[in-house]
This record gives sequence, structure tokens and C-alpha cells, in this order.
Amino acid sequence: MSASINHYFWRLGALSEVHPRKVSDDLIRYDLEVVRQKIEEGVSIDSRLNYRAFWLDCALNAHVDHPWTGECAGGLRDLLKADIDVTAAVWAQAALERYDPGASGLLGAKTIVNALQEASGAFHLNGSVAGTAYLVYNCSRSGSLSGDPAVQHVLRGAVRWMISRQESAGNWPTEQPLYGGDPQSEAYYTGIALRALAEYVLRFQPRSMSQIGMPEWRMRRAIFRISRWVALGGLLLAVVGAVVVSGSVGVASTVLGVLSAIAGFTTFYWDARRELRK
Repeated sequence: MSASINHYFWRLGALSEVHPRKVSDDLIRYDLEVVRQKIEEGVSIDSRLNYRAFWLDCALNAHVDHPWTGECAGGLRDLLKADIDVTAAVWAQAALERYDPGASGLLGAKTIVNALQEASGAFHLNGSVAGTAYLVYNCSRSGSLSGDPAVQHVLRGAVRWMISRQESAGNWPTEQPLYGGDPQSEAYYTGIALRALAEYVLRFQPRSMSQIGMPEWRMRRAIFRISRWVALGGLLLAVVGAVVVSGSVGVASTVLGVLSAIAGFTTFYWDARRELRK
């Protein structure tokens, strides 16, 4: 594909996002038409992107009523019924939901979970920051996908993995060449990673990205379970000390039981509250 078509394709995305404040309808219509023609001709632009979904997103961003919009949405519905790449499928689902809110649920959550959660327990798409970022970005934009607890779980893991790939300078490293072997700059990967993280934050509003970036602390989960037993054991000890055992031993047993119950219930309460806030 010629560099000029690449230019139209990527320019369209940027122009559509700043419209209508600074960009004319005619310019966006022209770019939409150029990209539409190339899509119809079967020109390969980027194997990770769904061309029709990108086109529909840009038309919706710019509020441009193009004659091809309805046909484009219909084509996306047909694509979702076929066996297509998961990244393209998620992008298609997100774009269709923007065009028609009733289009939710066309793509099952199981597809996303299987793609992102590998047998090793890692949460990423083939070890690629770019592919993982596109999935996080579009799953976060999709109301039906982001509302599924199973998808939320793997998205959280994918975001944690993306943060772990960030270098000390704050950028994401170049992974592989695109477009005929030309190397991509770090700015490309950094840009799509930050965009995905921003969309995730807007959708889920986590307390802080630093907490998401931390690995799961299994010890805290163990403490959560132990605190429940400490609380119940403290209550039992207090009852035994007050009812069964008499004298100083009974008093000591009751006091120790009450203190243990308070400590256990306090730990359990704060950990439970933290889990519910996630």
C-alpha cells in the first residue's frame, strides 16, 4: 500500500477526534471516501485493525452522515458472525455499539477471556503491548463487554501486564516492524498503551493506577481468611470464659476472646471493604 493511503487512513482518525471544532466536514468526507474505496478494494492497512470498525468510528466521531455508514455497520455484523481475529472482533463490537446501542452482546465474553488469559496465568495477547492495548481500549469502550465480570477480571490483569512492560523512562518499547519492515517508534507503542489505559480509567474509575499495577498479594488474601477465624475463635473464647470457666482464668479468657474478636472483625471489615471497592 502506498504511503499516501497510510496518510489518509491515520489522518482520518486524528481529524475525526478533533472535529467539529477545527476540521471541516468536506475534509473528513474526502478522507472517509478514500479509505472506504481502499477497504472495498481489499487493501491491507494493518492486520490488527478492523478497517470497517475504524471507518465507522471516525464517521461517528465527526458526526458525518456518510451514505456508506449503514452498509458498513451491516458488514461489521456479518464479520462478527464469522471466525475473525479477536482484536478485530472487539473493535467491531465497540464500533457497532456506538452506532446502535441495541447491538450489544454480539461478541461473547468467553472469546475475550480465552484470548487474554493464557494457561500460564498471564493476561496479554501474544505478549504484544499493541495487541493487548487494542483489546483493553475496545473492551473498555464496549458497555456489554466491560460490564461482564469475567472480562473485567482479564482486563485488570491485562492492564497490570501492560504497566509491567513500561520502561523506567515512562515509554513502552518498540516490539516489531510494521508496513514493509519499517521500524515503528517508541512513541507509537507508548501512544496506544496510554490511550488504552486512559479508556480503562474512564470506564472503571479505579482508585489509583499504582494499585492496579501491583501484582496480586496472596498473603493479604490469606490474612483475610485467617481474620475471620480469629474473630469467630475470639467470640467462642469469650463465651467459654464468661459461661464455663470461673475465676481469674475465666476473666482472662473472656478479655482475650473479646480482644481477638475485635481484632479479627476489624481486619475482616477493612479487607472486605477494600475488595468491594475494586
